[in-house]
This record gives sequence, C-alpha cells and structure tokens, in this order.
Amino acid sequence: MSNAKGIPQSGADILVQCLINHGVDTIFAYPGGASMPLHQSLTKVTNKLRTILPRHEQGGAFAAEGYARTTGKMLCACPPPALAQPTL
Repeated sequence: MSNAKGIPQSGADILVQCLINHGVDTIFAYPGGASMPLHQSLTKVTNKLRTILPRHEQGGAFAAEGYARTTGKMLCACPPPALAQPTL
C-alpha cells in the first residue's frame, strides 16, 4: 500500500496512521523483538503521537488506564509481542 505521495508503507506505518486518524495522541508501548517495526514507525510521527515507554508491561498497563481515566482521552496500549499477556 502507498501513501498519498506514492511512497510504499509497511503495515506498521498504516497502523500508526490509523491511530492518528482516530484521534489517538498518546500510546503506551512496551518494545519487544516482534513489535520493533511498530516502534520504528512511531519515530516518524513524534510530532503527532506521543510514545510513552514503560519499564515494565504491568506498569505500562496501569499507567495507560490511569491516563485514560484522568484525561478522558483515547489512547493505545501496545503489549509486548506475546499478545496474550495476563496483565493487559
């Protein structure tokens, strides 16, 4: 798939653009090997999407929930590559 300028985009680029299109301005993301393309795509849009990197996935989940509850804003929490984490 290509963007408006005809530059090919990866799936991670498309996902990040969808988040921005839906009004997400903050993402809590815990990096891991399989999620590195997502994190690389996030570095391209630092002016539109704030990325918070927690030190532990449980802490990231709690921080994301607290952020959403206190601000009322939509946000995204990306778990590490094993998507079936019991903490998220």
